[in-house]
Amino acid sequence: MTLQAAQETSTVESLLQWPAIVFGWPGVLLFVVLSVVGIVHSRPGFLLAAAIALTPFSLYLSAHPYTFWAILLPLLPLLSAFGVTRGHKKISWVPLSLAGSLLIWLAIEVIQSNRDAHSRGAVESVTRASPSPPQYGD
Repeated sequence: MTLQAAQETSTVESLLQWPAIVFGWPGVLLFVVLSVVGIVHSRPGFLLAAAIALTPFSLYLSAHPYTFWAILLPLLPLLSAFGVTRGHKKISWVPLSLAGSLLIWLAIEVIQSNRDAHSRGAVESVTRASPSPPQYGD
């Protein structure tokens, strides 16, 4: 494989990962911020926005057979919004703690699987993928 072909393959692979980059962890971070602000300031609109921010991430996750439960994640901030509208701030934290626990577990699994892939040598580094310079002499 030539260097140009390797670069084209790398570009295609990175282009195929755009849903994970756009809808992935930035959406989760936005979900956390909006949820905390919504409960602390008793604003159910922020919790509705948090559910909307989490929806693409949960749809992306629910395509995998082992994470089919992820389709239910946006319902948790909606339950919290219901609690905030009823004046139960403390109870509103319960669905968000469940969502937070699931997302932390998922983050740990992703980090662990990447670490395992690197230790097995399944992920090649850029230096190994690039061709070595020609050797002159001998």
